[in-house]
Amino acid sequence: MLTMQLQELLSYQNIVVQCHNAPDADAIASAYAVYRYLQTNGKTARLIYGSPLGECNLIQKGNLRHMIKDLGLENVLQHADALEDPPDLLLYVDCHPGESNVRLFGPMAYPLRDLPKKDEGGPEVPAQEDWQTYAVPVDFSSREDVLAVFGAKAVAVIDHHKVKFPKNLPPMQELQSYKSCSTILWTMLRDAGIDLTQNPGKSRKLLATALYYGLYTDSSELQELSGGQDSDLLDKLNSENRNENLIFRWNTASLSLAEMKSVGQALFQYDYYDSGRFAIMEMKSADGCYLDQNLLGIIGDLLIRVDKIDTCVAFCEQATCFRLSVRTCTPEALATDIIKFITAGVGGGGGHPRKTGGDLEKDKLRVAFEAWCGFRPETDEDLCLAARQLLADRMRAYYSSFDVFRSGRDETSQKIGLDAMDLYEKRTDGSPIGYIPVTEEGLYAPGTVLTIRSLEGDMVETVSEDTYLMFGVDGEPYTNSRKAFLAQYEDAPEPYVFPGQYLPHITSAKCAGDAQQEKLDADALQAHIHACRPKPGHRVHARKLLRRAKVFSDRRPDGYLLGEPGDWLVARAGNTSHVHIVKAESFPKLYFQVSTDGD
Repeated sequence: MLTMQLQELLSYQNIVVQCHNAPDADAIASAYAVYRYLQTNGKTARLIYGSPLGECNLIQKGNLRHMIKDLGLENVLQHADALEDPPDLLLYVDCHPGESNVRLFGPMAYPLRDLPKKDEGGPEVPAQEDWQTYAVPVDFSSREDVLAVFGAKAVAVIDHHKVKFPKNLPPMQELQSYKSCSTILWTMLRDAGIDLTQNPGKSRKLLATALYYGLYTDSSELQELSGGQDSDLLDKLNSENRNENLIFRWNTASLSLAEMKSVGQALFQYDYYDSGRFAIMEMKSADGCYLDQNLLGIIGDLLIRVDKIDTCVAFCEQATCFRLSVRTCTPEALATDIIKFITAGVGGGGGHPRKTGGDLEKDKLRVAFEAWCGFRPETDEDLCLAARQLLADRMRAYYSSFDVFRSGRDETSQKIGLDAMDLYEKRTDGSPIGYIPVTEEGLYAPGTVLTIRSLEGDMVETVSEDTYLMFGVDGEPYTNSRKAFLAQYEDAPEPYVFPGQYLPHITSAKCAGDAQQEKLDADALQAHIHACRPKPGHRVHARKLLRRAKVFSDRRPDGYLLGEPGDWLVARAGNTSHVHIVKAESFPKLYFQVSTDGD
C-alpha cells in the first residue's frame, strides 16, 4: 500500500533529486522516472549524486555511461559538491539519509553522530563501523536544522533499502521492500494514471526500458525475483514495451577489462566439498574496488556446468555486505531453500528455484562470528575469511539438516513416525477460505497451463476436468481436486474476503499449441472466488517438526514443500502415506487437537 503519491511533488517549485554516491542502474532509472514525471507536469528538476567528503567519484562503468547517454541525461545527472541555492525540496531516490553512501550537503551535516547503542533506545548495530547508518542531526517533527543539515527547505525519500534508523526519515516517504526502487517508481507512476504499456511511444518506451533495467540489475539479472510487484513489472514491461536493442547494448558493456581479469582469477580459487558435491568461490577485484555484483551470476553459471558440482555459491565483498549467488541442479536442493538457510540471522535472499542471490550483512557477520569463534574479525581480510568459513559450515550443515518424505508412497506411512503424532481435526469456526472451480466456472479448459502469481512466487498448474483453485487461511494459493474438495469443504454463507495485501492473479494461461488465453488480474480473479469452510469431522495425524523436512509429491514435480523446525508434518487420517507441511503460524488457525479416548 503506497503512502506517498507523485502528485505531492507538484506543490514544490525548485526540486533536486539525489541518488546515492556512485549511482547504479536502479538509482539512475528511478531518478529518470521522477524527472520525466515532473517534466510532463511542467516542472523541472536537477538530478545529482555526491561522493564522500574530499573525493570526487564520477560514474565510470561502461553500461551506466551508455544508459545515461541514451536517456538524454548527460547534462542533467551531475556530480555535486554542494547545493548552492537551497531547493524547495530535496528528494532522495534509491537511498535515504544517514547511510554512508549518501552525501549530505548542509553546512551542519558533518560530523555525523553514531547510532545510539541498544540500551539507549537504538537498534542492535555496532556503533564503531564507518560504513554504518548514522543518526542524522535533525528533528523532522519540529523542522529544526533541516536546512542546515540537508541544504534544502524540505526533504522526501523514495527507497527500497532496509531502514535501520527510522528517525532519519522525513514524514514524506515511500518505502517498500521491493527488489528495486524502479519497481516503486513504476507503481507510483501507475497510481498517478501513467500506464507505460498504453500508447507506448518513444518516450514511454525509453522510460519502460530504464525501469526494467533497474530491476534487472538490482535483482542479479532477475535471478532474485520471487513474485509480487517486481514480477508484475517484469510482465508489464515486456519486450513489446521496452527497447531490447538498448538492453542488449547496456548488457554488453557491463564487463570491463579489469572485471574480466577478476572472473578469470576466480575460476582458479574455488573450494570443493565432495561430501555435498558443492563448491564455494570468492570473487575479488583486480583493481581493489568493489565488484559489480552481477559478475557473480557469470561465475555461478560456469560452475554449475561442472560435472561433479551440484550446488555452487559465489560471493564478493561490497561496502556493507557480501553479495551471494547460488546455483543448483538437483531436485533435492532448491536454490531458494539454500539461500535462506545459509543467510539465516546474518542476511537474506530469494529468487528462482535454480538461480538465486542474497547477502551476508557485515555488521551481523562480525557479531555472529565473535559468538561462534570467540574473536571479532576487524580487517577486511579477516572478514572475508569469516564469510568463507560461515558459508562452508552452513553448506555442510544444510545437507545433513533435513528428512525427506515422498507423499503417496507406501514407505512414507512407516517413515513419518505415526506413534509420535497426535490426532487433530480441522476447525470449522475460523475465517472462511476461498475456492474457484476453474472448469465449472468456465474460466479455463482442461489442459490449460496456468501461471498463478502470488507474493511468494509463481505457481504453474495444468488445469484438469476437476481442478479447484484454493486460497488458504493466509491467502496462499494451491489446487485441489473436486472429489477432495467435496469431501472436506462446504460452502459458507458469507462473502469471501482475501486476508492478505497482495491478491494472487493469473499472469499466463496457455492452451494447446501454446495459444494464450485471457489472463485474469487480481480484481477479475477475486470476482470468481467463493467462500467455504471445512466440514466437521475431517481428521489428520500431525506432529511438530524438530528438524527440517522436505515433502515431495507428484503435484510438485519440480520442487518440494519445505518444513522448518516448529512447522507441522500432517498426514491424512485415512491414508497416512499422503503427507504435507503446514506452517507453524497457520496450524492453530486450521486444526485443534481431539481426544482419542475410546478410539
